[in-house]
Amino acid sequence: MSNKRDDASMGKSWRARRLNTIGAAGIAGVLLAGSATSEARTLVVDQQHRDAANDNPGTAERPLKSINAAAQIAEAGDTVLVHAGIYREWVTPMRGGEPDSPITYQAAEPGQVIVRGSERYTGTWEPVEGEPDTWRTQLDPDLFTDRDYKPFAMRVSRHRGHGTQGQVFFNGRLLAQDGTDKRLPDDAGSWEVSDDGLTLSLRLPEGAPNPNEATVELSVRMRVFAPRSRGLGHIHVRGFVFEHAANRIAVPQMGMVSTRSGHGWVIENNVIRFARGIGLECGAEWGINDMPFEEDKRNGHDGVIPHTGGHLIRNNIVSDNEQCGIAGLRSYDTRIVGNIVERNGAGVPGYESGGIKVHLFYDGVIEGNLVRDNEAYGIWLDNDCAGGRVTRNLVINNTPNGIFLELLGADRPGMLADNNVILANRGDGIYAHDASRITAVHNLIFDNTRRGIYIHVATNRGPGAEQEYLYNNLLIGNVEGEISLPLPGGKTADNESDRNVFSIADGHQPRFIVNPNNGAEDRPDGDRLSAEARRAFEATGDPGLADSQIELLEGRAPALNLDQWRAMMNHDRASLTGELRATLDPETLALTLTVDESPSQLQTLPYEFVEVDYLGAAIPAEGRLPGPFQNLQRGENRFNLWPVPGCGEPSIEPPGPDDR
Repeated sequence: MSNKRDDASMGKSWRARRLNTIGAAGIAGVLLAGSATSEARTLVVDQQHRDAANDNPGTAERPLKSINAAAQIAEAGDTVLVHAGIYREWVTPMRGGEPDSPITYQAAEPGQVIVRGSERYTGTWEPVEGEPDTWRTQLDPDLFTDRDYKPFAMRVSRHRGHGTQGQVFFNGRLLAQDGTDKRLPDDAGSWEVSDDGLTLSLRLPEGAPNPNEATVELSVRMRVFAPRSRGLGHIHVRGFVFEHAANRIAVPQMGMVSTRSGHGWVIENNVIRFARGIGLECGAEWGINDMPFEEDKRNGHDGVIPHTGGHLIRNNIVSDNEQCGIAGLRSYDTRIVGNIVERNGAGVPGYESGGIKVHLFYDGVIEGNLVRDNEAYGIWLDNDCAGGRVTRNLVINNTPNGIFLELLGADRPGMLADNNVILANRGDGIYAHDASRITAVHNLIFDNTRRGIYIHVATNRGPGAEQEYLYNNLLIGNVEGEISLPLPGGKTADNESDRNVFSIADGHQPRFIVNPNNGAEDRPDGDRLSAEARRAFEATGDPGLADSQIELLEGRAPALNLDQWRAMMNHDRASLTGELRATLDPETLALTLTVDESPSQLQTLPYEFVEVDYLGAAIPAEGRLPGPFQNLQRGENRFNLWPVPGCGEPSIEPPGPDDR
């Protein structure tokens, strides 16, 4: 077995080789990022101070009025300290810091410094005759002054949700665009705009206030915090609320908050919400090369910036962004830790939508996050995330799948998903296609509406589904089946599932699905799979099963019981069944996990590089238990799942929609 469980060590050695090759270039990039000052300064921003002005020196007595004014003069080692208020601006840092002297942007009162990409609309609304609760206004073109960016005239294709790039907020509440797929309450109201983006109509719910007496805000800026020049490093951002951006729907990736191909950023204890596209983008800005800014061209950065990443994204609340919460391409060695990522993806269906969506996430770690209620994939690692790890996350009620792993060849360091609690997703718990060398160990996966783990070959892009290792997991009551693996052959080989525990509580019988999607040109149909199943049973001395005993899932894939699964696929020989029950309190996020007998009877398979469980307890070399809790005992167990120990938690409360 040891020759099949070396993906973590391969990832480690690959990472060391890569870091050795970029050392000199990385040092040069740091030295060019910004010049150290002889003495670090604190630049004070306080828009409500009576003497605030942008030509002030930025002292407490003579503060700057805008954050961006401070961003133009801040140098390595400086702190930009921002006092409470609503700042309607795009903050564009001019330069980066150094590893030991970052430039820090700090909210003086965390949660009370709000940076918005919207403007309060003060034009006149007229009632529309014959249409109750409908109001109309003519927008002034001068409202859109940011690089001639006119989001209300920028149309979105129908397969990306239709509508425009604009956003309308009514008394702090996001209204749905007519013709889009937003899943907002029926009573939230809606809006539409003429093709030229200047005639705006509101359809308000009965009893809503006159818009001339309400707070109406229109998103007009494409970003809220992002350098105009690419590749800046060592910028720290703490304690802000970033919201309301009419940013582009990916591709290109243009986050409301963006590191813009930078390196070594720390983004923590912020609220990032209500972006039209991506809330936080932390990579190399996929697709941005088609539309570089003039600053990029002058600095020679209109191509791919090497060595992006090395970021720490910690303890943020990332919510209600219409396409994606956190996204990044080529964000090497980045850690996404202890964040709440919820209710993202409702406005833009399809690809590049998710709670967390990363590509080329080499050696990256996604750990200890609460990922819930996203109208898109919860956590999605795409396209060669060699050495990527998803560990100790709580993944609840995302659609369609909780964790999605995609596109990795069998010759690459693998992807690891361990010690996660994955439940009630409106699809599969862990889903993978065209990805090999996936190891899923010590997870608790329950009550997902389709399968617990589903792996197959979906396209002809090259990678298959090889060397998949599913060990030491607890799978309970996943509706359509606990595990689905492709029939051996084609691009499928050397897969193993074993030492797992499957629940038989309350009469539930675990099901296992042999799917036909193995990458072979002559993919088997349901009849052929049934025949394959009978041959497997007969080879083991079974006389064969009637059609009624081989249940066909969706008419093409046999759904088998555990004995049939073992006979046909030779998987889970040492796995056990038992009366396991799991429930989660949605308010307290406390898990009750009941086990009918001692879990120590299962002899688990050791996986060397998984050292701690969900709660941070050491996993022993001998006598380790299946699932994410090493203190699991017979009977009723209660675990508090949030915050995840050792990963922190957001220390900021999202403010209400008041417009101070």
